[in-house]
Formats: sequence, structure tokens, C-alpha cells
Amino acid sequence: MAYAAIGGVIIVIVMAFVFFTSGGGGTSATPTAGTTTTSSGTPVPTTQSSTSGPAVTQTINYQAVNAITALPTAVPTATPATGFFIKVSYLGGFSGSYTVDGNATKVQDSGDRIFVIDGTPSAVSAFIQKTDSSTRHALSVEIWKDGTSVKTGQTFDAFGNVSVSYP
Repeated sequence: MAYAAIGGVIIVIVMAFVFFTSGGGGTSATPTAGTTTTSSGTPVPTTQSSTSGPAVTQTINYQAVNAITALPTAVPTATPATGFFIKVSYLGGFSGSYTVDGNATKVQDSGDRIFVIDGTPSAVSAFIQKTDSSTRHALSVEIWKDGTSVKTGQTFDAFGNVSVSYP
């Protein structure tokens, strides 16, 4: 339902852009004399009869109109230089837990997240699962020790999960 609403808003914006840049709104952009544009954005020479001046039409950059939609991207997260931590990266939502020396901690979030582990544990593990059906973006889970990734796992599966442990 939300996708339909977003799609409708984008269509209205594009239609308004085309309407106002084509002179339908009472204002016009800077015209290019003797050319018009195909739907692929290729300029094509044209003429238009007018009793008050030279033939003038406008050029519309359809690539710019189509560039309105964009997918969100994840922002990289800085990693600590020392100690243990678990890094989870996924554009969508995830949930699960990580365990340090037998003590489990539940997590639920989205994006790039770092879970810092205090002290020097003898065993670290993590089980993280996607909370959506996306197959486009990977869920990555890493265990880091002193600035080095020591275990890593990844899945693109819908509702997929990753389990990693160290040592």
C-alpha cells in the first residue's frame, strides 16, 4: 500500500514537471529553437509556424525526469581498532542474538550496527535473521577482534539467517 502511495506521488511530480516545462502552466523554460525531444531523450529537429516570431519548441531531458526514483543505501559504520565486537550490516530489519561466554543478548535493528563486547571473552557467537523477504540485499554478520574480522557470514535469502562463532 505504501509503495502505491509513493508511486502515485512520483507520478504526480513527474506530470507536474512535464506540464510546467512544456509551457502548459503559463511559464516556460528556456526554449531551444528548432528541436524537440523523443521519449528516449534524443533531440529531433522540428518547426512550428508562428506569426509573431521564429519557430521555437522546448527540449525535455527525460533522463533527469526518470532519475527521481532512487534506492536507499547503507552508510558505512566505523569499526573500533581494539577489542571484540560484532558488526551486523543489512539495509532492512534484522533480529536475533549474540552470545558472549554463554550469556545471550537479544538484538533487533536495521542498517549497519556494531555491538561492542566488554573484556576478553573466550567464546563469541551470533545468530541474526532478516525480518523481511528481500533477496536484493545481503545480511552480513562479522565477529571482529582487535581491528581484524575473524569470522564472517552472509545471506541474500528471504528471511535468511547467519550464524557465526569464534573461536
